[in-house]
Amino acid sequence: MTRFFGRKKPANDPDWLHNCLVQNESSLIRYVHHLTRDLELAKDVVQEGFLKLWQEDQQKLAGHEVPWLFTTCRNRAYDILKRKDRKNISADEIALDIPDSTLNAEQLLDQQDDEQRLKLLLEKLTPQQREVIHMKFEQDLSYKQISEITGMSTSHVGVLIHNVVSKLKASAGAKKEAL
Repeated sequence: MTRFFGRKKPANDPDWLHNCLVQNESSLIRYVHHLTRDLELAKDVVQEGFLKLWQEDQQKLAGHEVPWLFTTCRNRAYDILKRKDRKNISADEIALDIPDSTLNAEQLLDQQDDEQRLKLLLEKLTPQQREVIHMKFEQDLSYKQISEITGMSTSHVGVLIHNVVSKLKASAGAKKEAL
């Protein structure tokens, strides 16, 4: 082991770090950008996360690199946001990626109505619920990974997601009944 910033650096495989970077960098940037709403800051936070990963013992993290990276980047992003006195992200700031297609006017109005309904629903969610929903549906993380990142139990993550999805279904059902 060699010295690395005043402490012993584990003998990690550079290919391991490269593979982690290739497989996770873009999703981490999207996730941190979702939290901070600042792309350059998100890139910096993720870069710091990978620097910290390189300082960790590869053997100890084996198989848990993804939750470790998300947790590390999440914590760093929250530290930065706290310093900026910005504790909550409003639902208006959540980017909704709706695919562009050739819709007729009626379909376009329906889509805009659905987007408004979704925004209203997201506004009613707690920051914790919004974050879990984002991790599950935007980052495609498993319940177990979300659990490891947030510190919640896997069953609690499942309950949160189930409750939000139920609200969405109820909202969609109410729309169909109104027609």
